[in-house]
Amino acid sequence: PSEILILADNSARPDYIAADLLSQAEHDVLASAILVTTSAQLAEQVITALGEQLQNLPRKSIAAESLAKYGAILQVADIPTTIELANRIAPEHLEYQRK
Repeated sequence: PSEILILADNSARPDYIAADLLSQAEHDVLASAILVTTSAQLAEQVITALGEQLQNLPRKSIAAESLAKYGAILQVADIPTTIELANRIAPEHLEYQRK
């Protein structure tokens, strides 16, 4: 299965993050799509964007199942903690998104 881990601070665009998470989630019901952020507000905005974008996705059922089983949004205290988690998870695809 494919996997993506996105690290982001409060300057990142939630619609871009949602699109990138969905781009991996639609591959397989076993795909993993994870966001690690320092911002509670961004986390909420990404959840909203995921719901909106998922509605128009041709592989909606696959992406939805993948997100439900292997998707996550984690809020942490600071950027060094996001990096520590990225090193532990060691994903196939890794992004750092900020303005």
